[in-house]
Amino acid sequence: VRLLFQMTSTLTAIDQELLEEIIVEVCDAPIEDSIADYDKKYILSATAFCKELEDIGITTVEGWQDRMYGIGDSDAQFLETMLYDNGELQDIPTGIVIDWQASWDRNYRFDFNVISFEGVRWYFHNS
Repeated sequence: VRLLFQMTSTLTAIDQELLEEIIVEVCDAPIEDSIADYDKKYILSATAFCKELEDIGITTVEGWQDRMYGIGDSDAQFLETMLYDNGELQDIPTGIVIDWQASWDRNYRFDFNVISFEGVRWYFHNS
């Protein structure tokens, strides 16, 4: 099911399942019975986020679930958390200093699309 929303002067088709996922996960709204039950501010905010997702090729909940990798306050913080969570830092001796931003810029930024939204950076794997 796709919904049409009036955004400025253009109509945007948005998958209803994806829109509800974004309303709950990104906008942090409580779960409602139907899209019509959500506060309009959540719908508008989620619609804007869905447009950003569409720009990187995500138009369904399946695409969201397959490619959403995590969130972070910065690229450096995201990379450190991701590598720690994946167990890749277990063999790093204490006392070693890693320039996380340089590592991101040199080795990881090409693998992710990043959407900045309301102060949070959302990371989506490219594949």
